[in-house]
Amino acid sequence: MKHAQTGMRSGMVVTTYAPTRVLLGGRFKQQSDIRFSKASCQFKNLREWLGSRVRYKPHDKAEFARSEPIKADLDNAKLTIARSTESVLQMFEHSTVDQAVVIFELKEPLTIQEWHDLYFHPLTNLLTLATGHPSGREAQEFWPLDDKSVEAQGRSIKVIERNFYSDTSEESSLQADDMPFMFKDIATEWVPLIQNWFALTKLAGPAVNVFFSVDYQPRTYIEQVFSSLVQALEAFHRFTECNFDLPETDHDKRKQEILESTPPPHVKWLGERLQHSNEPSLRKRLKQLIKASGEVVTPFVTDVGKFLTRVVDTRNYLVHRDRRGEEKAIKSSDLWGYCFVLSLVMRAALLRKIMGDPNRANVTVTQTPEYRFQMHRLRLP
Repeated sequence: MKHAQTGMRSGMVVTTYAPTRVLLGGRFKQQSDIRFSKASCQFKNLREWLGSRVRYKPHDKAEFARSEPIKADLDNAKLTIARSTESVLQMFEHSTVDQAVVIFELKEPLTIQEWHDLYFHPLTNLLTLATGHPSGREAQEFWPLDDKSVEAQGRSIKVIERNFYSDTSEESSLQADDMPFMFKDIATEWVPLIQNWFALTKLAGPAVNVFFSVDYQPRTYIEQVFSSLVQALEAFHRFTECNFDLPETDHDKRKQEILESTPPPHVKWLGERLQHSNEPSLRKRLKQLIKASGEVVTPFVTDVGKFLTRVVDTRNYLVHRDRRGEEKAIKSSDLWGYCFVLSLVMRAALLRKIMGDPNRANVTVTQTPEYRFQMHRLRLP
């Protein structure tokens, strides 16, 4: 895949091609051979989430404590998180850097894009949820299923890609208190949690991706952030909760009774309007998710009914741009607070699906400095 940019230079049309992805360490005979059964990836903030392995000894000496690999079996894959140390030799000093890498081993090979969609991107989203800060992929290596399809210079193929996440080049400064939860907080339930996360991704992946896209693109206009959050919540409820008001047979009976009492010229028109009438409204979906969040939004929302009305009216205005709804819409200067609360509702909903205890999931969302800070200043509507 290539990214092309066309322009004029010295009166001539010049097209510059930039590769989306570069593979180093081997040569493939044909594109269909670019499939791998094993891959490793480093993620931003992974080391911080796992916790420091530094152990201090007498006389101000320090060393890295040994740690066992973290493992889990997923559908058609095995996941391993390994810790290691790397020596860095500079001109006047020598240092040792702690490393953390995630390794996936599959039964069947996948293309690089399939690797991203099924494994790397979901894990990036989980780390973003756990740390409260955008994660991203930093280094990737792939192993072919066999050596017949590739002339390899080494054991693995290194892959360099354009970055679609936030900047991962800066050194992370995350501290334990900055994160909603760390690995040590869920160590005893790691396997079911990671299995639940990948199962949830298969079920509601589009909604999850829309939600985290806000974190990966922090310079997005606030109106777009608001629309994305509402869209994510609505879609997540559609994927994971009851998606009808009445059982199908009862709804069909109700609709038939309505159409039978309708003048014949209007039956077709009304039938089209009733096509999706058994689905919960946006207001009802949001109300259910807020109720399930328990006390998460209580410090910020003084009247849930008015809050929902403002959110629904604003979403409708931003989608349709009907000037008659402009006065009811939230002003751009006030949208941030609503986005903050909607984000809390979505994070709580995600954690309830992967943690065994819903109450614990809701409490986990509140364990950040930002939440504690906003408790004393944000009141809606």
